[in-house]
Amino acid sequence: MGAYDLPTAIRTHVPADVFTTGVRTGDRVEVEPDRLLLPAAELCIRRVWRPQRISGVPCLGIGCGQPDKHLVAHRGRAPDLAAVRAVLQPGIADAEASAEGIVATALNGSRGAASRYGRVDQALAERVAALIGRGPGLTPSGDDVLSGIALALRWQSAWGALAQLRAALTPHLASTTAISASLLEASLDGWCTTPVKRALGAAQAGDLPAFAEHLGAIGHTSGYDLGAGVVATCRALSRPSSRSAGGSPDPTEGEDCAVSR
Repeated sequence: MGAYDLPTAIRTHVPADVFTTGVRTGDRVEVEPDRLLLPAAELCIRRVWRPQRISGVPCLGIGCGQPDKHLVAHRGRAPDLAAVRAVLQPGIADAEASAEGIVATALNGSRGAASRYGRVDQALAERVAALIGRGPGLTPSGDDVLSGIALALRWQSAWGALAQLRAALTPHLASTTAISASLLEASLDGWCTTPVKRALGAAQAGDLPAFAEHLGAIGHTSGYDLGAGVVATCRALSRPSSRSAGGSPDPTEGEDCAVSR
């Protein structure tokens, strides 16, 4: 499947281009529970593997009473992009500003009427629509920012804001590439690559050089953009006004996952 353990990938025992010869962007590929039908080959799926998953920290959400000092510290740690900026570069110039705007709007929406009545916050929908699909490549920079936000909201147990982001993002998945759309869906459910999970662990420990190093393993621009989403989310949730940004746990929390191999 390549160099990355993508949560939506199929692992193969030989280089993937052996199977994908003749496949072009836009071609229809049939996916069945036990096989993948390509123009030049039929790929049989023999077993499954389980990718890395980000889980929420218990009792950071609303209705949990007073969280203990360890949990408050967990949410209170906001990594800084300075260490990342020293070794990586953004794919889009306004990655940080876009991330901060989306996180703030999602948090506001999780406390507003839109959340209470199960509606999508319109301001958030507009911000997401403006960012998704922005930038070059199979995973555009705007999508990397959104993935970072989604993973960090789950990691910080900001379930209400995550639900708002999911509702705003899902209708726009067709606006980006197929592979990026699948990864955005995965990030909303907490699935990610090993370097991303390691980066979050480093952020929690306050090890900013390691945070930047693990993000760099994702890609020179993708790592920065995803990191911008993580940092903006953690920074917003470290403020006292965000303590109520919990809500009911996401329905996918605690689910297992089986990915083809």
